[in-house]
Amino acid sequence: MAIATGEQIGVAETFPGTLMVDEGQELALHEGADTMRVYLQSASQHPLLTKDEEVELGCAAGVRILLKELRSGFLEERGRPPRPAELGAIVFRDLRQHAARIEALAETMGAGHDAGVVPEIRRTIDRPLDNDMKASVAERAGISEEEAATGLAKASKLLGLLPASVVERVGLSDADRDDLESLLEDSETELSRRWAEVEREGAAAMERLVNSNLRLVVSVAKKYGGR
Repeated sequence: MAIATGEQIGVAETFPGTLMVDEGQELALHEGADTMRVYLQSASQHPLLTKDEEVELGCAAGVRILLKELRSGFLEERGRPPRPAELGAIVFRDLRQHAARIEALAETMGAGHDAGVVPEIRRTIDRPLDNDMKASVAERAGISEEEAATGLAKASKLLGLLPASVVERVGLSDADRDDLESLLEDSETELSRRWAEVEREGAAAMERLVNSNLRLVVSVAKKYGGR
């Protein structure tokens, strides 16, 4: 549809399909176009991510999402926000379900016990497993390779919610204890501090992912638009 300014009323009367726009509206249209141009120019300045950066940022964003899901699930079930010890107990018990996979990975890598504390294990579990390691974990744990990969991916996020010092003190073997919440009460400050970091790092990671992906979209659009 054509757009006419206030000075083109005669044309609009001649062609009824023409949309009437006064001078103020015309200015707003120009300002909107300028704003979009500035926005797209800003988006194109964000650096594209390397594969390693995508994995790292995706992991940080995923841990933050999991934290929000656990908090909202507790609130919906109990009608109140969880105390750090209560939420920590949920994380430990969920992580306990993946203990066999973590132990199988530790054996594959030649690591000792307390796999959640070993820095190399934590770094490895945060990244996609290569085919040989995936097959070894699956064989040792007596599960399929798909189950090994998906289980370790979930364990990675759960471990991301726990400070290494807390895992070292409590340990996965204590996850089935009835007094697990009491065991974690002395660690509430550490847990709260870690979750504040998860919120901050996850939000920053999500922003970088969005901005970098937007730049990619803009770059592709310019390429196919001949610009």
